[in-house]
Amino acid sequence: RVRSGLIWRRNRELEEMVTRRTIALKESGEKYITMVERAHHGIAIVQDERMVFLNTPLLKLLGYEEKEMIDGPLLQWVVPERQNGVDKILEEFKLTNKVSGNIDTVLRNKDGQAIHVDIHYGNIIYRKRPALLMFFQDIRMQKLLEEERMRTAKLESTRVLVGGLAHDFNNLLAVIMGNLELTLTDLKPGNDMYKALSEADRAT
Repeated sequence: RVRSGLIWRRNRELEEMVTRRTIALKESGEKYITMVERAHHGIAIVQDERMVFLNTPLLKLLGYEEKEMIDGPLLQWVVPERQNGVDKILEEFKLTNKVSGNIDTVLRNKDGQAIHVDIHYGNIIYRKRPALLMFFQDIRMQKLLEEERMRTAKLESTRVLVGGLAHDFNNLLAVIMGNLELTLTDLKPGNDMYKALSEADRAT
């Protein structure tokens, strides 16, 4: 009877421990889901080169519903001219199951608009299998600012070049005018050369 009581108590303790851990795991999962959904960046999990998880910010960025993207190949949403860089990451992961880094690439949203993104990626275990965890940062504004800075720099370079040319031209013109004046002093007013040089002097 004492032994059966101990067994019952032990079973009861195990049941309570399992219940506590189940509740803790559920709460942890809920916190994780909330964190992922409230993230400022798009988040996706890629397995076998397919998108097996996408958070709401990523879906909003690309303008799709989850059912339109889930289980679709990642490369499907990368513009053709940028697919090679992303494909190299997928191939390396397929061979090693260990990759990490970031890549600057361009995605295509549902409306056909190009979305410039910076993708940070690393390997994880998802549903007991290797997978890629990817964070997508929209860098369109950053690219626009960079292009504006480049345009401003080009305009400034042109301004400096034009200013330098104008300065050189003025110096050359001053030399020409000086030489004309010196030449005129050596000629008589009735000379044909004097008349031509006088008209040139007035024009300058």
